[in-house]
Amino acid sequence: MDIYTTTIAVSILVYIVIGNYAGRSVRKTEELADNIKCKSVDWVFRHQIKTDVLVNATPVGKNDSGQRLPVSLEQLTKTTIVADVVYNPPDTWLMRTAANRECPTIDGLTLLIEQAALGDRS
Repeated sequence: MDIYTTTIAVSILVYIVIGNYAGRSVRKTEELADNIKCKSVDWVFRHQIKTDVLVNATPVGKNDSGQRLPVSLEQLTKTTIVADVVYNPPDTWLMRTAANRECPTIDGLTLLIEQAALGDRS
């Protein structure tokens, strides 16, 4: 997924993103963090940061609802908002795990529909 697509997915949630952003690509992480006005965090420290919003903007889970992300979900609380841009299937491991932890969730199909609706207004 390119930086533009990732930015669109995250922009839907941008008003609630405060603090840190971690990603595997240093360049892309810094670029996206700058776009959404937050601090970039090295990927190796991803388990050590407080998570207000967790967005899966990777293809992990696409066509395999059991595929797991390389992150720990132990830090998620009932106030952590979890979104997954994977829309097929919309019920990914991340969405199920977050729902089981009683986190508010936004699945990829919802993001896709909202993005299309925003595009239709243009």
